Amino acid sequence: MIALNSLPLWGTLAALGVSIPILLHLLNKARPKKVNWAAMELLQKTTQRQAKKIKLEDWLLMLLRSLTLLLAALAMMRLVLVNASDLFSGSSRELIVAIDASYSMNHGPYESRFERAKKKAMKLIESLPSGSRLSLIAIGSQADVLIRHKDPSKLSMERYLSSLRVKPERFELEASLSAIEELVDESDLANREVIFLTDGQKRGWEGNSPSITERFAELSKKASISVLPLFEESHENLSVSDFHMASGVCRVGGFASLSAKVCNYGENSASTSIELLHDGRVMDVLSVGPLQPQEERLVRFGVELESAGPNGFELSMESDNLEDDNRAYLALDVPEKVKVLIVEGSSEEARYLELASRLQRSGYAKGLVCSIVSASSVSPAEIRQSEVIVLANVGDLSEESLEALRDGVRGGGGLLVYAGSEMDAFSAERTIGALVPLTWNSSVTPDAGQSHQVRVFGQSDPFGLELNRLQAEISDFQISGYHDVAVGADSKILLTLDNGKPFLFMHEAGRGKVALFTTGPGREWSSLPLNPVGPILFHLLLHELSGSGIQRVLRIGESVSITVQANRLGAEPKLLHPDGQVSVPMRREVAGDEKYLELILSQAELPGFHELQLGENAEVELLAANLDSKESNLEPATVSELQEFLKGTEVKVISDPNSTESSVNQTHLGSFFALAALLLFAGQSALSTELTRRKQRRAPVIRTGFGVGVKQ
Repeated sequence: MIALNSLPLWGTLAALGVSIPILLHLLNKARPKKVNWAAMELLQKTTQRQAKKIKLEDWLLMLLRSLTLLLAALAMMRLVLVNASDLFSGSSRELIVAIDASYSMNHGPYESRFERAKKKAMKLIESLPSGSRLSLIAIGSQADVLIRHKDPSKLSMERYLSSLRVKPERFELEASLSAIEELVDESDLANREVIFLTDGQKRGWEGNSPSITERFAELSKKASISVLPLFEESHENLSVSDFHMASGVCRVGGFASLSAKVCNYGENSASTSIELLHDGRVMDVLSVGPLQPQEERLVRFGVELESAGPNGFELSMESDNLEDDNRAYLALDVPEKVKVLIVEGSSEEARYLELASRLQRSGYAKGLVCSIVSASSVSPAEIRQSEVIVLANVGDLSEESLEALRDGVRGGGGLLVYAGSEMDAFSAERTIGALVPLTWNSSVTPDAGQSHQVRVFGQSDPFGLELNRLQAEISDFQISGYHDVAVGADSKILLTLDNGKPFLFMHEAGRGKVALFTTGPGREWSSLPLNPVGPILFHLLLHELSGSGIQRVLRIGESVSITVQANRLGAEPKLLHPDGQVSVPMRREVAGDEKYLELILSQAELPGFHELQLGENAEVELLAANLDSKESNLEPATVSELQEFLKGTEVKVISDPNSTESSVNQTHLGSFFALAALLLFAGQSALSTELTRRKQRRAPVIRTGFGVGVKQ
């Protein structure tokens, strides 16, 4: 492609310049004179031969002068050659502009990186010659083809680009390649060019897999590829992320500790303040800082859960040059009631647990609704209808019940296991082996004549320091029988025996949790049924394991499914998004039980709270969607680093993003034309002088009878 500056002006001047030598040639052309002189016939043949030669030399001189003026005019035009192949295959081209639309592109004190990218794209599009085609791609975690092989002259590009918005997603280079490869292969134009407009975020470009490099190498054989990074002098940014309930009891009147991570991704120390909001009301404000460059710091808020049902919490940080990552969201479903199913083994040890569930003195029993059933008669439906399942010395269950138990836990439910006399290595593997990685070593039965005390282990306390507060009373526990169990590294040991063996540990399985006592529920195994703290610990565990108190948090781009009772659904459940848009989730029956349905929600595209309206009864499930915090690290890759990332490919990295011209694959021809014009001028001047001398030497001298010589 050839881009011209001031084409009408310089084109007119070029035409005039070329015409001047022609006019001068015609005006100065020697006019033939008719001479009635007999002696002229003697020289006629010689004169004709010389006239032809002189005419040819004059035409050559005129051509050189015209070409000199034409090249001078072209040099004034600042002609630019974008592709060398344009000289041979025409000026029209296929331009594919890939704009980084990840949320880091919103960074900027006055003008965002995204606005700069759109202006650059507009200049590139405006420089396209007639007959060219345009494709436009917005890159986030996926690539969206916005324009496909269109004539840009027929599009309102300025209005189109002004309406283009950043996506709340991270930049994924690989996501764009398939779309670009498809567009390149679809084009029938010889000149194909791909231009990446990006902030050059190091996270998005470094560590590319060999397959990506290979794809770039193959793609560069079909099209010229350039990366235009929009560097900034500053990439200061503070972000808040990983907002979750760290500890506490998820119940009405319970206290919870909410935790989040604040990170300084800039090059200078920084401070900020952060607000905790609930239903739009400011509950607390914390000052954070100073944070050193690349420093992360945990912040905690203590809240009392005042109402049952969905509770939405929001963190809001002070404004900076990137507003997108200054907010984080958390959705908690605070249960009004927790349905607990106690499954009893062959003995009646579970009766102590059923009795403990009724004790209201501690206050922690509020909201707990417990029922008891034998292991031999429990049904899969009963398991599915409960938020927490308690296996009290259960050695075996039917395969259908085990399947319902595993699905329920992985879907967000809870499981509490008391390993009594009925449980051994085989039964443990069968009942909970699919949920909890553990090694069953040996068992110490109550008749062994031993007694051990219990210790609070380390800092693993999911109950908001309740274990530490109750440490003295817990130390009074007397354990006469236990199972020696080795747990995996992902399990949290909450209590140990005085010999260091695990006594109570917790493990996350899917979206649910499993807790296991290495002792039985009856008083012959331990003093838990007789100790006043025993019921408190039991209640705390039931609330912690409650699936109804699950934190419903997902990342932008993730999908989620929720299992609900069919009788809670109306004719058509709806998902209300933060921007007011409504979508309808897919419905799928849960295998084996028609009373439950799984709602499959499409990918969250906006940060904030998404309301799942279950039906006409106005029941609501709340989901919180947050940004991927990896995109908050704005550290840019240098030109040399980008070149290293793309080593082995023909991809070009443009180092001057501030150029107002299209600097992509350009060869400036102004200097070439100016030099050529200068050389031609010198050449034609020398040639003109030489031809003048030759004419003088060749002019015939006619001698008259009077001895006078006349040059003709």
